[in-house]
Amino acid sequence: MAAPADDPETEIGPTLPAVTASSTTKIQCKTESTEANNDDDNNDASNVDLTAAKEEKRGIYASYQHSSCLRRIKFAFQRHPNVKTLLESLNKLGSEFDIEKQVTCEKCTTETNINGGFDPNRNEILVCENRSPTQRLTSMLLTHELVHAYDHTKSQVDWTDLKAVACSEIRAANLSGDCSFLSEKFYRGNIGAKFNHEACVKRLAVASIIATRDVSKEEAGKIADGVWDDCYSDYAPFPAHPHRDSESRFSRFSKYYQPR
Repeated sequence: MAAPADDPETEIGPTLPAVTASSTTKIQCKTESTEANNDDDNNDASNVDLTAAKEEKRGIYASYQHSSCLRRIKFAFQRHPNVKTLLESLNKLGSEFDIEKQVTCEKCTTETNINGGFDPNRNEILVCENRSPTQRLTSMLLTHELVHAYDHTKSQVDWTDLKAVACSEIRAANLSGDCSFLSEKFYRGNIGAKFNHEACVKRLAVASIIATRDVSKEEAGKIADGVWDDCYSDYAPFPAHPHRDSESRFSRFSKYYQPR
């Protein structure tokens, strides 16, 4: 017998689940979950694009830093008088220093507390392209490292001898401009005390010894004191101190200036 169509107990076709409040919530949650997944996918894609853009910017900036560093080095060797004097002196000693092969620009890590360095084994100078952002700083750094190169060539320095290392560090800090009034007061911000060139040279020389050798500050200070008189007064290859005239100008108006 055919059941009437309005009989609630009669099955007509496949059975459909009853749509209850709980099942409605499930459907709604599933829809929201799908939308959330789509949002996550979109966010992931956006993050990938953002990361790629940042990496591209870093690459462009790193390339700019490197090319700028090379440009400043070339300018210093062509125009800076102290750099030119040291290069000419090296060539007279038979070193034939080739700036394109023996001076390199590299990015230095934050763990290394240096702006550059001289490698006596390879007779090369390293300039930290991310630590010397101006022409003045690059020229000072080159002068500093070229003093080491000059000492290495002329005096055949034994770089395992801490006294020889201290002497070269004193000369480099003294002759490079690292301790000029401008460097000490404006670049390092040491405004509060009288400018004392000797104290600055000794401080930087000791810091360089500590950075490159496994010695304490006290030991490095004693080593520097032991060679101080001879090395601080040694201006070679310059006939006189290359920064004395420029520094003396500050004595006319600066309460922070203290003569040598």
